[in-house]
Amino acid sequence: VLLHAPEGSSECPSVIIECTDRDLLPTFCSLTAGIVDDVERNGLTESHRVLRVVGEWERLFNGRSGLGRREEIGLWGELQFMLESDDIEYQVIAWQASARGRLDFVDARRAREIKTSTGGHRHRVSADQVALGDHHPDAALMSYWVADDPVGTTLAMQVDRVRAALTNAADFERGLLRYGYRDADRDRYERRMSVVGDRLEVPWDTLPRIRSWDAGAEDINYEIDLDH
Repeated sequence: VLLHAPEGSSECPSVIIECTDRDLLPTFCSLTAGIVDDVERNGLTESHRVLRVVGEWERLFNGRSGLGRREEIGLWGELQFMLESDDIEYQVIAWQASARGRLDFVDARRAREIKTSTGGHRHRVSADQVALGDHHPDAALMSYWVADDPVGTTLAMQVDRVRAALTNAADFERGLLRYGYRDADRDRYERRMSVVGDRLEVPWDTLPRIRSWDAGAEDINYEIDLDH
């Protein structure tokens, strides 16, 4: 990564980053593209500031790795939502990538929570999560019903489809790492799935909810059935 040479100087500082694991190559390419983008956009002309950007990626790589079955299905659905969008680049920017205390896709105009289930349009929600959506003027729950399908797509295939649709995948790769997805684990996610029927879009103020509970009750979770 070549940095901008100071004015009047013929010397140009550089940072050398090497990928030693072929399984990480797609993420590595996005990492280096992201660093170049940060350098050009923010005028990072000092090596230690570039290393700060590299440090952010290092922390992501060292985060949790491996998804359980429910997380695998959940991420599959969030990627499906991106793929169905008219502006996938915009959705990637709005993606909260498993951030606690946030809905899945949030921007200045709207919020979308993605729920994916293999048991119809039935989902588990928390009272805290429902209350969170009440703070957004345009919030909705997007419900996907998925089923095993021998000609469907695996989670890794979904990841590849999103990557192929992006001109700059740096934000997407950051999100995958925050979620706990690693390309090195792609063969673990063998389940092929397809969407059953149409997705449901449910305005937030129409969601079934528990409206009151006894003082002292905490961590209220319940199941909603959107087919009724």
